[in-house]
Amino acid sequence: MRDTLTTLRQTAEQGDAEAQYNLGVLYAEGEGVSQDGVQAAHWFRLAAAQNDAGAQHYLGLLYAEGLGVNQDSAEAVKWYRQAAEQGDALAQFSLGAMYANGAGVAPSVTEAEKWYRQAAEQGDALAQNALAELYLLRQGGADMVAALKWLQEAVAQEYAEAQNTLGNLYHGGLGVERDVAKAIHLFTSAAAQQHAGAQYNLGLLYAYGLGVEADAKQGFSWLRQAADNGHADGLLQLGLCYAEGRGVTADANAAARCYQQAAEQGHALAVTNLGVCYQQGLGVEKNLAEALRCYRQGAEGGYAGASYNLGLLYSGGAGVAQDAAEAVKWFQKAAEQGHAAGQSALGSAFASGVGVTKSAEQAVQWFQAAAAQGHASGQYNLGLMYAKGEGVAANLLLAWRWAAAAMAQGNANAAKLCALLEKKLTPAERQQAQALPAA
Repeated sequence: MRDTLTTLRQTAEQGDAEAQYNLGVLYAEGEGVSQDGVQAAHWFRLAAAQNDAGAQHYLGLLYAEGLGVNQDSAEAVKWYRQAAEQGDALAQFSLGAMYANGAGVAPSVTEAEKWYRQAAEQGDALAQNALAELYLLRQGGADMVAALKWLQEAVAQEYAEAQNTLGNLYHGGLGVERDVAKAIHLFTSAAAQQHAGAQYNLGLLYAYGLGVEADAKQGFSWLRQAADNGHADGLLQLGLCYAEGRGVTADANAAARCYQQAAEQGHALAVTNLGVCYQQGLGVEKNLAEALRCYRQGAEGGYAGASYNLGLLYSGGAGVAQDAAEAVKWFQKAAEQGHAAGQSALGSAFASGVGVTKSAEQAVQWFQAAAAQGHASGQYNLGLMYAKGEGVAANLLLAWRWAAAAMAQGNANAAKLCALLEKKLTPAERQQAQALPAA
């Protein structure tokens, strides 16, 4: 190898573009020499100056990543373009990606499509897949015919990302007739190439019986593989398997570790679950301050359940000074995201005037939202508002309708309210109440 490297260097120093390119590759990849981005850039630049398309593309990659040179997306675009205009498929794909992402150039779906297509027509699987994704996400509606054409081209080359995407389409019956067997075949092919998303999809199918007979152990096995490959959703689902003992012996410690790893990737639901672990001492030492931190992180990440849990901590003064107004703030954030328990809690705050100006009308609004989602406490409280005529015109039929719905879910207060209403309503009126619409 040393003799070969010496000869290659001599040839490169004599101005041979191919040798310069090959020497640049060795330095870029660290093959036979210590990896050295500066040396790689030096040799690629010399070859690129002689119009070597491969060197121009590789030089673009170095600028895009900041390897051996200062990161400069515009400079990357410049070199990609020079190589792409010579017909280099890899450069055409890379240039398309820069336009798609608006890196170093103004974003342009039209330009991205143009360059992806040129590379795709040369058989580049990455470009074929990227072109398909453009068609799937096309503004104004997906072009399923074009998307399927290019996905199938990439799948024919066993490109894992395309296999996973096409598998999702077959499983969901999107643009094709639903075919779970085909979906599983495609997911399995991609999973064998260590595609974490495909491993995750297989895990979900088997864990929850989505179109196949549920198999908890097989679901766990695939989710573990996805998790081992760092898939954040896979880590979350693996944690749930450990927490619930699905496909594996229940292990609270392992569940907490999985949530922690997913949380480190910014997964809002995982960090919320980790907060629950800290709040309840499940697999970790009980620590309300950590629970508060986790819930705040989850809430800031947009997960409504975290906002609700954070509201509960402030409402009860658990791990933090009691602050009714702060509790309402987080209940409202959860409620506005459609979280039923958050809507019910916000309704209770408006009904009592704790942490917010009292408003029976606002209370009814939020109780209605929670009740419509089947939340028992929201249904009971809505029934109570109708019974009292607070924030809404009194209506004993609607009071019964909602109280009965909550009672059917085991709400003890609703059962008491129903007992009181039974004395005021005839059996015929109660039957009429049950038929009333959810309003």
